[in-house]
Amino acid sequence: MKYNDILENIIIEFKNFEDLSPNFMTSKNNIQVGFTFKAIKLFNDFADKLYQNDTDFNNIEFDNFLKNVKQCIIDFYTENKFSNLQTDDNDDNNNNIVAVLKKYIKESVLKEIKTYIYYIPVKTLGFEQIQTFSFLDIEIISQKNLISKEINILNNKDYQKIDYKKYITDYIN
Repeated sequence: MKYNDILENIIIEFKNFEDLSPNFMTSKNNIQVGFTFKAIKLFNDFADKLYQNDTDFNNIEFDNFLKNVKQCIIDFYTENKFSNLQTDDNDDNNNNIVAVLKKYIKESVLKEIKTYIYYIPVKTLGFEQIQTFSFLDIEIISQKNLISKEINILNNKDYQKIDYKKYITDYIN
């Protein structure tokens, strides 16, 4: 199934009030949209297809990605951006709508991706004193290099008057 076919079926399911599930979402303009069990499956199909075909989404769990895709589709639906989505008549227009939706989803998802850095003190053989050791996403760095390169507390007005890096380095030595 193509993206626009899945979207057309989702829109049809939004208008089906007979088989509503207890699931609903609120769009960014505060309109609540309930969806059927079939719509949930179609959301999953759309998100799965998009998730598999775009490597930018590898850093996010699929459940979070699916929630974001649902929100974006509901936002588009409540803003009537799917009103020009037509069945089989105008593929260029449909592809344009899908492209705009994909761009909106990508922007929304990439805003959600955060990078976390954990500093864990460990005892090693001391090789990090000579040179920083990197293995995939793990980096073993000496305390002196960590202080001089990574830690920056100068944004705090209380610490701008002292040379905290020299103080900490002297304490470590």
